[in-house]
Amino acid sequence: MCLTLTNAAAVIDHQPSPRPAVRGDTRTWHPAAELSPGDLWRPDPDRDPHTVTEVHHLRNQNDHSPERVTVVDQYAHA
Repeated sequence: MCLTLTNAAAVIDHQPSPRPAVRGDTRTWHPAAELSPGDLWRPDPDRDPHTVTEVHHLRNQNDHSPERVTVVDQYAHA
């Protein structure tokens, strides 16, 4: 799934870029299950975004607990 402003759970803010050739960054909240490789993800809201390289979905078949999602970035951090 592609992350867009339309499917965001919430739009946090828009931070213009100090460089004129760059558009800036609109920060949004999306459910982790909607992330896919190539999306930008901020594990820390005060740092630059990371690129998602893997998304793993794990659901316990024995109960009705929520799905667990593990996101891996370009630095192999989960």
